[in-house]
Amino acid sequence: MSTADKMEKRVQARALARALLLAGALSGLALAGPIGCGDDDDNPAGPVARGELSQGKVAYAAVVDGNFEVYVLPAGGAPTNLTRNEALDQRPVWSPDGSQLAFVSDRGGDLQIYRMDADGSGVVQLTDQAGSDAPVWSPDGSRIAFVADSDGGNIDLYVVDADGSGQQRLTTAAGVDQRPVWSPDGGQLAFVS
Repeated sequence: MSTADKMEKRVQARALARALLLAGALSGLALAGPIGCGDDDDNPAGPVARGELSQGKVAYAAVVDGNFEVYVLPAGGAPTNLTRNEALDQRPVWSPDGSQLAFVSDRGGDLQIYRMDADGSGVVQLTDQAGSDAPVWSPDGSRIAFVADSDGGNIDLYVVDADGSGQQRLTTAAGVDQRPVWSPDGGQLAFVS
């Protein structure tokens, strides 16, 4: 992809994010939810991998200078790079109250789940399982479900407390368990296997 094409995709992604923010503000949306601003499964080097809307702000991962970083774009404002490092930082997900983001990074060598405050401060590694990915906050914000490579290709479901304690492996069957979704009361997880 040419530099001009990359720039055009960035402009389109920002315009989409701003349009979604405006639409959300006009319709009174209060819940966070995923925004499809690109297809990171088919094109991991695309300009925008995924976005999340919360309290009038979009958190998203974008490739800048060949490196994924986590950004926040407030309604009517300019994007802010929250991660600013050489590591791969992607898949930001807002906490239910919008005060924190969980995200995936390889800053420690392996993909792990991290948490940071909404302004990018207070970064904490939450997981210690190689290949951790796809964080999903529980409805009350106390736990995060995620997937990880347990046994060299066996992808299992895990949960960890939002402070990084209490990591538990939930599935052990051979194969791939993915796409966890919390029940409304946070007592159960549905997933694809």
